[in-house]
Amino acid sequence: DRPEHLEFLFGMARLGAVFVPIDCRWTSGEKERVCAYFHAKLLLLNPGDSWNGGIEAIEVSDNWNPANVAPQLSAMSRADANGLPLAIYLSSGTTGRPKGPLLTHANLHSRFLIYQNSLRLNEQDRFACVTPLYFSASRGFAMCILHAGGTIVLLPPPIPARELIDAINESGCTSASFVPTLIRRMLGEHGRKGPCLPRLRTLISTGAVLNPQEREEALRYLSPN
Repeated sequence: DRPEHLEFLFGMARLGAVFVPIDCRWTSGEKERVCAYFHAKLLLLNPGDSWNGGIEAIEVSDNWNPANVAPQLSAMSRADANGLPLAIYLSSGTTGRPKGPLLTHANLHSRFLIYQNSLRLNEQDRFACVTPLYFSASRGFAMCILHAGGTIVLLPPPIPARELIDAINESGCTSASFVPTLIRRMLGEHGRKGPCLPRLRTLISTGAVLNPQEREEALRYLSPN
């Protein structure tokens, strides 16, 4: 949940490689199984992550050197320019093992255009990214904002609801995506005297069901839009 995550996603797109986002909190064994199944060639790790798998891994520390990455990336095969594959998005695995559909550049570009047209995300937005970047919605909205020329404000969990409200306001965020659990926690911290996130133009609820009463309360006490 760091800026390097997004930098690498766009770097992979420029290179013509295919990325498979996974949860940095997974065990080494879980990561190894996914890497083996999808024939990964390079694994990017958070500082201090343990890894004893069979593929090359790079720890992206605070002082990482991009030059050290170049030899591994230069050896990776380029895909054909037409119908270029870009990403394998893992499903949640709630009904079995996670599935991994292959998405192309065209798939994600179309998704970005839908977000920009229907949700009005644009270059003037400051998007509060408050859920993990391995999560499809969080990653998709963040990449869409950057594609449009906007700004991402990374506020990864865990952050107490009251501190998150203050951070979003202090950062001048205009859009955000919350899961219903977080919306409930933020509502629980609010004194019910008007919207606590008055500058948010777009508030997106995703990941689970938000009942009508909670939606009404979110519109009244979180964001007026």
